[in-house]
Amino acid sequence: KNRRGEWKKSVTINNIFFKSYTDASKHFDMTDGTIRYWVSKYGHEFQIDESEIEFDRLKKGSWDHLVALAEKGDFIQKSDWYKKSRSKNPNIMNLVKWIDARKDYGLLKFLEDYFQGEEFEWWKMRQVPEGTWQDHERVKQYLKWLEKKLFYKKPEDWYSVNKDNFYNNYGGSLLTYYPSMVDIIKIL
Repeated sequence: KNRRGEWKKSVTINNIFFKSYTDASKHFDMTDGTIRYWVSKYGHEFQIDESEIEFDRLKKGSWDHLVALAEKGDFIQKSDWYKKSRSKNPNIMNLVKWIDARKDYGLLKFLEDYFQGEEFEWWKMRQVPEGTWQDHERVKQYLKWLEKKLFYKKPEDWYSVNKDNFYNNYGGSLLTYYPSMVDIIKIL
């Protein structure tokens, strides 16, 4: 705080002095809120690498947007992401496009971060993000869930699995990416 008890508004980031958070936010192309967050985390003088700046732009901008949507009552709970078709909501479409444009992050990673500590069952979404079923780790995650849902206890139980098991349990679109059940089960 300064002598009047006001919070100090100047900041030095990467050896560049800024008279105000607004000047710093313009320089780094972010909101004042992001600069305030950094100051609360690092103090009024700090070094930060470009990857953290880029990630903060992505994360903070996305979080602020998602919080704004939540306040309007759009997508607050996990179940909202499962039930609603994001293609019918222009706000969500814009958010998803913006997040998906950052290939190093992506929608599922964003949602997993947003719902920290809770398992996000992405396969329940009406529209699974592009490329998800080709990711073997994601497919394993789904198959482990399906295994519990079908009460499979041992590997031999998978011999009885059929297409209806997938169609009735959010995995119908998985079948379009693999030529046979054997190819799917090999992923486990």
